[in-house]
Amino acid sequence: MRMRHAAAISIALIVLISLMLSFASPAGAYQHVVNGSFESGMQGWLSTGPTSVTDETAADGARSARVSPQSSMVELRQDVVAALAAGAYAVSASVRTDAAGATAHLILEASVAPFTTSVLLAPDAWTRVTLETQLAAPSTARVRILVDGVADALVFIDDVRIEGAPPVTFTPTPTQAAPTPEVSVAASGTPTTPTATPTPAAVDEIASHLRNASFEELDGAGLPLAWQKYGGALSADAPQVRSGARAARLTSDTDSTKWVFQTVLVAPGATYDFGAWLLHDDPGVRAAFIRVSWYASEDGSGSAIDSVDSAWALEAPSSQFRALSTGPVTAPSSARSAKLRVMLAPRSAAPASIVVDDAWFRPAEPLPAATASTGDAAESDVAGAAVTERRVSAVRGSKRRGSTGGSERIDVEPVAPPGAMLINEVLYDSTGDVEDADGEWIEFYNRGAEPVSLGGWSIQDNARRTMLPDLVVQPGTYAIVSASTAFNEQYPDFVGTWGSVDGRLGNGLGNDGDTLELIAPDGTLADAISWGDDYTVLDPSIGDVPAGHSIERRTPAHDTDTSDDFVDNHAPSPGAPLPPLEDIDGGAGRGTEIRILDGDSEPSHGWVPWALVAASGAALIGAIGWRALEALRARTPAA
Repeated sequence: MRMRHAAAISIALIVLISLMLSFASPAGAYQHVVNGSFESGMQGWLSTGPTSVTDETAADGARSARVSPQSSMVELRQDVVAALAAGAYAVSASVRTDAAGATAHLILEASVAPFTTSVLLAPDAWTRVTLETQLAAPSTARVRILVDGVADALVFIDDVRIEGAPPVTFTPTPTQAAPTPEVSVAASGTPTTPTATPTPAAVDEIASHLRNASFEELDGAGLPLAWQKYGGALSADAPQVRSGARAARLTSDTDSTKWVFQTVLVAPGATYDFGAWLLHDDPGVRAAFIRVSWYASEDGSGSAIDSVDSAWALEAPSSQFRALSTGPVTAPSSARSAKLRVMLAPRSAAPASIVVDDAWFRPAEPLPAATASTGDAAESDVAGAAVTERRVSAVRGSKRRGSTGGSERIDVEPVAPPGAMLINEVLYDSTGDVEDADGEWIEFYNRGAEPVSLGGWSIQDNARRTMLPDLVVQPGTYAIVSASTAFNEQYPDFVGTWGSVDGRLGNGLGNDGDTLELIAPDGTLADAISWGDDYTVLDPSIGDVPAGHSIERRTPAHDTDTSDDFVDNHAPSPGAPLPPLEDIDGGAGRGTEIRILDGDSEPSHGWVPWALVAASGAALIGAIGWRALEALRARTPAA
């Protein structure tokens, strides 16, 4: 009897203790980290150095992770595969090292920016590092623990947690719609279809987050789990990785564009950021870039509603991984899914490949209101990030990209690389009391993420090169370089980054036409334009503007390498973006496209009819009327 009473009391105590522990835990707290106590070895974890599981010391349970530094810093990370719901989260980890003065950094990479906390570690003792944060919208995430100042010391990590609401789950609605064949573009720019359309590997689910973003997981065939390819060959045997043990390699052996992709669910009208780290070190690759294509279906089937590319493409080979991003892009109101693509455009049918690692797809801050523009396109842009272009009628010229009638047009014309400076505004025909050449100036814009010093940079026109002054241009800001100090007389209220070359810009910028190149210290051509009767760089070139006017980009950082990027600014605005249309003369004559030519930009003589128009008043009136009629038709909805 006593034994039965003792057993009953023991059971009651166990139940009571369990209840007390459950009430002590945060209400509804879900542990998102897998194997955070390392009791199952290193399953789910990646590290920058040799890592093992040890039972010599532990903060919780019997085991902890031991990392041997290969430099002064070590990193241990886990990609969270479940989507975090909106709400409050507590992130924590226990860290120990015998190094004095070491610092632990706990990072939750989610949404647009990471959440970080840092703690100075006491030597030879476990230190609990904690971070509390709030997610405003559902997001995928990864947890990272970085410890620096440990060049010759072991690091132990244990009991890693992300506690909060249970993960968001999505059940896509099955659809029987057959996938529509997608269009690629050969090196010549002519739409082609791969000779053998590959059958995508089966994917067991479509989620609202990017699966296997680090390419560490393999499927049964030894290929990157959850990723598919269109054309070419996809493998996990990349010669180099950015982090972890694996990356994906996409190889081409025909002249058509290929891509590796993954389909995800999206919320209509929500804003996202898609990006990845790419290694393009192959001369056989003409360009590498990324693309988001939106679909009305929940599985990426049917025709794309619209597509958005990264703000730049990787054209020149490099031995380093480089990040590409779309920046904040907003899903159309009818979008239910998106295909996230990494694109490879080969130069020929010779073998060529790129490597992809550490991709991301995450919620982003909504874009500002779209910037109005004339013509057939509405554009919105975030400086230094990405360009969203949506064409609502025929694509004009051979260097545009967008979607028309649901079929995709792939364009891989190179734009400036990350961090490069752009020529944003040029006043080449000055007026006033100064000599024409003395009053000339150029405005540069830094669309990158790092400050740029113009020391060692140069500009060159058709006759002469000029070294630029050593000006430091912060990200998202402008710098003015003028031919002389006469700039101060012309713009006495100017406040910003300015310097003069105390002479001429080039050989004096041509009023009727000239070329202007921006050259980096290593000789790389960062940007180039031509205007007037000079077709050396742009054909058609940027149209000539009257004396005292400038040519200026519609949107800073927007560069499609066409004359459509620029407009006639009759009120030059050094150190500032193009003002809204309504801010100048009620919009009259403001923002008008200088020149739009339909069709391909093959060598043409489009200037001849314009010259004849300029010589005949009657023909000029007719041309204006015709343009007005075309504009009216473009704005009239189709029946």
